[in-house]
Amino acid sequence: MNLKEEYNSLVKTVKNAVKLAGGKITNEEMAERLNISRTYLSGLLGGSKEITKKHIDDFKSHFRDELAGIIRPSGPGDVVNRERALIKVLMDRVAKLEAERLGMPVESVLVELEKDTMIAWRDLEQKDGGR
Repeated sequence: MNLKEEYNSLVKTVKNAVKLAGGKITNEEMAERLNISRTYLSGLLGGSKEITKKHIDDFKSHFRDELAGIIRPSGPGDVVNRERALIKVLMDRVAKLEAERLGMPVESVLVELEKDTMIAWRDLEQKDGGR
């Protein structure tokens, strides 16, 4: 795959990942995150600008989470915020209960919960779904 195809593929991957998460990202928003103009981005995507390895690396750096499948809500009103808020409240309540039960600081319990979450996430990300 040449650099132009790779760049276009990266853009498509990010747009699809955001779409699957219930959002939308425009070329203008992408350009803003890349600190370039929308016109320049269009030139890169359309072929009027030459794409270099630095362009690829910059794109991967600025959209690391989206390319890894980690989508964060874009801001107020994002449909994912409600579910994230619910999970946060539940995590906080569990941490408080565990801290009381074990006689530990809440912060320490939250660190342990985060570690457990990452382990479970890695298990689920395996090809067999963690089975």
